[in-house]
Amino acid sequence: MDDYQVLIKDSVLIVKPPEELAYDVAPRLKAEVEAVLQAEDVAQQVSEVQVELNKTTFMDSTGISVLVLIQKEASQAGIAVRLIKPRQEVVKILKLVGLINFFQIQE
Repeated sequence: MDDYQVLIKDSVLIVKPPEELAYDVAPRLKAEVEAVLQAEDVAQQVSEVQVELNKTTFMDSTGISVLVLIQKEASQAGIAVRLIKPRQEVVKILKLVGLINFFQIQE
């Protein structure tokens, strides 16, 4: 069983990554989110993407690439993206790689 969730609720695409967003999970999560965001009528179904990072404590480069993909795909569809309650470990990683300002963050 996967340690993550991707669901649409009240026109919000909610992505709940696992505790460790790394090479073993990231490709599957990326494919699932990409399929939703590339659907023909996604802009009519989804008004916002929320990535709930309150349980994620580690990301490697593949995990970071998932967040970047979500931001890019959603932006192309005119959909806002927010990282919700990222833990300090994740904030530190995003700062380290220079992506902290690439995302809208909600504490």
